[in-house]
Amino acid sequence: MENRKLVRLLLFYFLFPISALAYEADTTHRGLTADILRLYENIHPKDISEEQKLFIEQGSVDEDEGLRPLNHFYDPIHNKGIFNNLTAKDWATNTKAQRDWDKLAWIWNSGYTLTPLFISPSDYSWDRNIYEYVYGDKERGLKGLGHTLHLLEDISVPDHTRDDPHPPYGDSVLHQTSPYEHFTDQFNKENIYFSLKLRDRRVAQCDSLNGCMNSLAKYSNENFFSKDSILSKSFIFPTIDEEASLILDDGNSYIFGTNYVDGSSNLLVRIDRKRNLVSNIIETEYFLSDRDNRVLLGYWNHLGLQAVSHGARVVEL
Repeated sequence: MENRKLVRLLLFYFLFPISALAYEADTTHRGLTADILRLYENIHPKDISEEQKLFIEQGSVDEDEGLRPLNHFYDPIHNKGIFNNLTAKDWATNTKAQRDWDKLAWIWNSGYTLTPLFISPSDYSWDRNIYEYVYGDKERGLKGLGHTLHLLEDISVPDHTRDDPHPPYGDSVLHQTSPYEHFTDQFNKENIYFSLKLRDRRVAQCDSLNGCMNSLAKYSNENFFSKDSILSKSFIFPTIDEEASLILDDGNSYIFGTNYVDGSSNLLVRIDRKRNLVSNIIETEYFLSDRDNRVLLGYWNHLGLQAVSHGARVVEL
């Protein structure tokens, strides 16, 4: 496992565009953010103009620029990011770290001192966003809110909360691609409507940005697997509570492991058992993929809905 992570780290830094991590920025992130604002507007009618919505959406896309995605991971069990970078929770609120991230901003006038706080072009931290919205550049403050929503959306992805980063294009190179992230590429502003399911429900019950991020990260981490963290010793949850046989569209029966999420049974993983002809031992393998995408669609329906619910609460805050 450690060798695989080393290879993955090298791929991150030298071979692949960082912006291709997690949900796709201009499709899935933009769609989730638009739906978050739709839910917010259901609760607070006419509170945000159409132009302001576009500013927020654009911010949720822009957060994936450059190397910023290295700070988009948050394992809430061990309180860590990836590769010794900040957690997404800390990145969202650390004004100094975001100020320092833009190395060009280190040059202030003709000297080499750090740019004063709340001036750096790389800073879209929570406090800076609120300051700009209330006292400064309202458009920048709204775009900053989009940056924050992007971080929240990322930690609804199990790969981002279970210390399991995957470079893009991996199925053709070392088979590292995240099945969940690849599956969600199909969702965008035209087909994400979790807000319709949430219209008669309250938004997530968290009283701060920190609380909302903790809540969503734990939900993602403790209820769902990522490709390389299935039954990992690093995490107690989730567990396979039961097994069920389902007939898929090809007419064949397949075994799935299930758990309980939000009070109902959830397809957690596909199970494949085969007898090793050499050792005569039954060997078990676990997969997030199945021919009908039953597991991944279930993940999306739960995780996307929670991202929208928590996101609308962050907009309220």
